[in-house]
Amino acid sequence: MHSPPMATFSLQELNDQIAAFKQALLALAVNQSYKLGKQEFVRTDIEEIRKTL
Repeated sequence: MHSPPMATFSLQELNDQIAAFKQALLALAVNQSYKLGKQEFVRTDIEEIRKTL
């Protein structure tokens, strides 16, 4: 009889990570880029966030 594999993340860690992803998706929904003076800042691509789920 084989033992089940050990979990890499606790349930709380997974819930925290899901919450962080949801916040990132909401931030991207508002704006993906913005300018401050002459500098332009671009948030990560939404597809990159989805790949990590």
